[in-house]
Amino acid sequence: MSQSNVHVTSKNVDKHIHMLMKKSEKVTKKANAIGGKHLAEALERNTPYDPDGSKHLRDDVVFGADEAGAMTIGYGKATAYRAHFVNNGTENQTGVHHIEKTLETEGKKALDLMQAEVKKGLGL
Repeated sequence: MSQSNVHVTSKNVDKHIHMLMKKSEKVTKKANAIGGKHLAEALERNTPYDPDGSKHLRDDVVFGADEAGAMTIGYGKATAYRAHFVNNGTENQTGVHHIEKTLETEGKKALDLMQAEVKKGLGL
């Protein structure tokens, strides 16, 4: 029976940890983008449509990432101020709470998509 030896040094371990960290950053950003896109599409589907409006909320759903890869999902500058009236309601209008409903119904699916991407990206 042949004997095989593995030589482990702190330099080798550091090198592999550094490579894994770099890979992890890329995978995390990609996973966040996949989850963010899913939630943005769901928000677009769930946003009420007002045929009388000039710029429709549904047509102004945006998402993007910061430098760390964290996603922001919401409405563009032209309509964001109105989204709160539609979502929360006003004195004369009952809120439809489409933002909360989107998170409740699609949040788990977005997390599942993100988790699958991390597992795939890291080879787990």
